[in-house]
Amino acid sequence: MNKLLKIKWLLVAGILTTQIPAASGQEVSTDYGNYAEGEEIIVTFGDGPGNPKDWVGLYKQDMVAGDVGSLAWFYVNGTTTSGDGLTEGDLTFPDGMADEGIYEARFFENDSYTVLAKAIFTVGDIGPGVKTDKSSYTPGEAITVDFFVGPGNPKDWVGLYKVDMTPGDVGSLAWFYVDGTTASSEGIESGTITFAGGMADEGDYKAVFFENDGYMILAESLFKVQKAAPDTPQVVSTAPEEDAKYADPEVGFTAVIRNGSTVLNPDSVKLSLDGTVVKVEITADDDGFNTVAFVGEGLFEAGSSHKFNLEFSDNGDPITAGAVEVEFDVANYLQLEMPKPIYFENFDGVEEFGLPAGWEGVNLSQELNIELEPDDFTSAYYEGWVNVAMSRWSKSGSAAQKAVRPAPPVFVNGDRQALVDNALVADSASRNGHFLTFLYTNDYDLSQHKDVHLAFYSHYAQNQDSSGSVEYSIDGGETWLPVLYMIARDDIVRDDDGNVDAITTLEQPHGDVAIGYHPDTFEEVGGFYGAYIGAEISEELAPYISGRIDDNQTESKRYELFRLPEADGKKTVRFRLAKSGTYSWYWGIDNFGLYSIAPSSMPEVVEANPAAGSQGANPMPLITFVIKNGEAKLDPDSVSLQFNGTAAEGVTVSETKIGVEEGYQVTYQVTELLASLSDNSFKLTFREDSADKREGTYEGSFTVGDFASHALPEPIAFESFDDLDEFALPEGWAVKSYVNEADAINLDEDPDDWTSMTYAGWTSVSLDRWKSSPYWTEKSEAPSPPVFVNGKAQFPEGNFLIADSSLRNAHFMTVLETKDFDLGQHANVH
Repeated sequence: MNKLLKIKWLLVAGILTTQIPAASGQEVSTDYGNYAEGEEIIVTFGDGPGNPKDWVGLYKQDMVAGDVGSLAWFYVNGTTTSGDGLTEGDLTFPDGMADEGIYEARFFENDSYTVLAKAIFTVGDIGPGVKTDKSSYTPGEAITVDFFVGPGNPKDWVGLYKVDMTPGDVGSLAWFYVDGTTASSEGIESGTITFAGGMADEGDYKAVFFENDGYMILAESLFKVQKAAPDTPQVVSTAPEEDAKYADPEVGFTAVIRNGSTVLNPDSVKLSLDGTVVKVEITADDDGFNTVAFVGEGLFEAGSSHKFNLEFSDNGDPITAGAVEVEFDVANYLQLEMPKPIYFENFDGVEEFGLPAGWEGVNLSQELNIELEPDDFTSAYYEGWVNVAMSRWSKSGSAAQKAVRPAPPVFVNGDRQALVDNALVADSASRNGHFLTFLYTNDYDLSQHKDVHLAFYSHYAQNQDSSGSVEYSIDGGETWLPVLYMIARDDIVRDDDGNVDAITTLEQPHGDVAIGYHPDTFEEVGGFYGAYIGAEISEELAPYISGRIDDNQTESKRYELFRLPEADGKKTVRFRLAKSGTYSWYWGIDNFGLYSIAPSSMPEVVEANPAAGSQGANPMPLITFVIKNGEAKLDPDSVSLQFNGTAAEGVTVSETKIGVEEGYQVTYQVTELLASLSDNSFKLTFREDSADKREGTYEGSFTVGDFASHALPEPIAFESFDDLDEFALPEGWAVKSYVNEADAINLDEDPDDWTSMTYAGWTSVSLDRWKSSPYWTEKSEAPSPPVFVNGKAQFPEGNFLIADSSLRNAHFMTVLETKDFDLGQHANVH
């Protein structure tokens, strides 16, 4: 390991370690970035002050010079007795460092602990890392970040983010390449970067070390930004927060009180819930923060309102008292009651990295590290499905995204659904390579059971090129039956009537999806979504194809429940779980169970959009409900909808399929813009088509997202480009475009070639044509928040102008000039 690293470092000699110079330019470096335990270390110093007692010491990174002694040191003359004052030279530490870890060589001035420069190095088998010099900063305070054992690419980089930000989805708050610039000139494997302006806002942040101008996370480290301590204890946070509209339903409260010049008197703390005093526990940390916690029993009622009152005082003389009042509304969460399972597996009784008896995994993933290393998420342990402890997985890359739970929460028999203790995980997010994995269960004997259902908690995040599937077999794996096929919804192909074209969707090649090789035949596997499934591809699979939202961290975290009609009474029923991707998020599974659930005698709403309790809804939504028939079917003529307390007109009811089961889809198009951030209620009423005519209801509310709306008068002049031929411009308009003949472009006009002169500058195209251009997924994103003009959502339609540099890997310069508009009779022109 050390020899390999040493060869790599020698190839980039001179830039192995970034020194941290003082303002006057002192520097220090080591001959290598990584050493074996006990291996000789040579430290080079330069531009020193020239004092005889200038010195270099070796420390572990977290050691504070002056508080503890160095692990080894020399004056600049190479001894522990001062001699000549040297400004530059080499110092040899023949015994190296005995223990594995992260170290610093520190250059000090004149027998003091004033650091002139430092260099980072590692001992032993240490992977990439990143660390801030402090755990907490004040707003605007400079933040120093050490990175170490990186790949050494010139465009490796470090970015600062808030903890809930997803790199790649949003830009960093601040960033530098490893050479400390935004231009990139040299590759450095270990070094230090200073963000002089710090972070302006208080909050929890992370420093993230990335590879080669991309978003492959090498390491990340958390830190806080907070104001200086107050004069007296102050509440800095509560959970739930004041005026929360979608608070967690578990009965509980947490407040963090920060000490000031005086400190909290724990005996003074009093907490009440809706007027009733409750018992709290108080813990204090070494940084002056006190956590006041209350954990109650059960759940708040969905949609209910409550109030916590917290009172406290300090230990000052005179005493200063404080109080906060927290009013909140509970989220409209989902509660399910399930019968006793036929079979159940939560993986907690299975040894970590093992599988339940009879289960087997097959991995065709790209091999990144052949070793079985539990804490290296690129190792062979993680090439496919793995049973891993959540305490371990929580330390993997993209941990903040993986920690996001379902919203609103889901409870089954009172238990919150999440990945707990051990769980099955297929983690493509931790592996920058092709990822293909299949898991086969043992056979389950269901010969004495009917109305068989499969249920499990699914912790899934969709990427634009990933897929996840569940299938079952009743013939020992000879053939497979569909349960669920998850892909990006933009990759689902539909016919002219909007119906899913299953064959094209599953057989259409994609250049970005995973490819593996069969372990026995070495034949290529992948390149299209159907390559990863076991069932025979046909249009019969259409109801099982489930489009999921790309990069959404909550939408696909669900408790999944599926009817398995062919499993009733069968002796051997097994399951097949598949996950594919290329650095493409993750899928976790827990609470995997088989149940016998008799169908409900009443039709029931199984899906609503916008869902009850949802936030950020479209301001002019197509409200949709899916009603599954029970033993009795729905009477479609009985359906009525009240929206915001008024009977809705124009409600449509049509037959549909829910998997293989029958049901109805109810839709209502809201025709006027709803107010931004407004709460809107609905109540759906229906009856069963039977002699009893029993009535069912489904009601709730949703909150409209923020959006922009503009009311404009009749235009003086207006151009929609729709009455023009494609690629034509309005009369009197002119385009000048410039090309570089050295670029790889087509110098002819060709509407079907995006690199041709047709697209060298401004031109008008149809939306249908532009949809076939590169990067359509990015181009298809609507404004966020949405924009409406005179009640109409703004997005390209028909024909429109484009100047699209993304089509061409070439220089792109274009200028469009309109005709002259006569505005002589008009004022206040916009």
